[in-house]
Amino acid sequence: MPTGPALFVVGLPRSSSSFLAHVLSTLDDLWVFDDLYVVQKARALTLGPMSDDQLRFFVDRLAWETRAKITWQKGFGGPDLTLHDVDALEARFLAEHLGTAPRWFHVTEAWVGHVAAANHCSRWGYKTPQDFLHLDFLHEVWPTTRFVHLVRDPREVMQSYKNLVAAPGSDGDPRSYHPIAYALYWRMSQRRVRVAQQTPTLRIETVRFEDLTRNPDRVAARLAAFLDTTATRPVNVDRYNTSAPTGKNAAPRPRRRLTDTERWICEKLAAKEMVETGYPPGPARPRLRDVPELLRVTLGFGCFHLHRAVTDREKRKATLHVARNLLRRTNPAALPPL
Repeated sequence: MPTGPALFVVGLPRSSSSFLAHVLSTLDDLWVFDDLYVVQKARALTLGPMSDDQLRFFVDRLAWETRAKITWQKGFGGPDLTLHDVDALEARFLAEHLGTAPRWFHVTEAWVGHVAAANHCSRWGYKTPQDFLHLDFLHEVWPTTRFVHLVRDPREVMQSYKNLVAAPGSDGDPRSYHPIAYALYWRMSQRRVRVAQQTPTLRIETVRFEDLTRNPDRVAARLAAFLDTTATRPVNVDRYNTSAPTGKNAAPRPRRRLTDTERWICEKLAAKEMVETGYPPGPARPRLRDVPELLRVTLGFGCFHLHRAVTDREKRKATLHVARNLLRRTNPAALPPL
């Protein structure tokens, strides 16, 4: 079994990253865990050797993520395990690792490697859009791992956030949206990837949303070459795909479109990066009529993140980490050295 992941998928949520993970999982001998926030969980505990209590919590979170995918992930290549299998795997992991003070990445390798093996694959990776913040750190932990960076027009990303529906099994909360926060977030992701691309040994392949949804088989072939494998199966898009632009799988038209002011905010904050990535700013202007909507969104955003910061240690640390990065003019230092 390999000692590290074959790839990470990074970018921004609401960019069709789950569909990209599905496309990657159709490649030969490769399985991709869709949404696995292990760096965030490790940072909330320790980046050093784990105590037994920290190990129990970390394995519990890995098991919870796996059960969630079994329960909710329908059709996009979820784990080929039962809930009973996960219970048995969790008990076995604790029996094997308690008292050994393992590091978070060793536990992650072993856990996801076992889940990939259950899906008849010896190579594995995972998707965590937010990990564009940790490219250097992840490259230090797993030097041979490759990165697939997904990019989408920031105005479409923001509109997708704005139309999120909070429900069991959903992948977000509409209160997490704010035009200023996500325009800066998108801009930061582009800047961090461009800086990382200057490291010769850090290999990153960029995929555009439009290419992925227009011809996923062609993207699969390109990524297969990048990952030194082959694409022998066509990509199945029969399930309802919220990224499909047209046809029977197309998502319904968004209920709430961006206001002129929201588009103007995005284009003012991220204009340079939008031009660089092929999404040029438009003629949007701020409108007085949009102020009540902006105030409502701001109130909901503030209350949502304040509640998370108070009630969830992991979310609190992740939110503060992102906020510090958003407020810095220069690229922040990587995570603490190993």
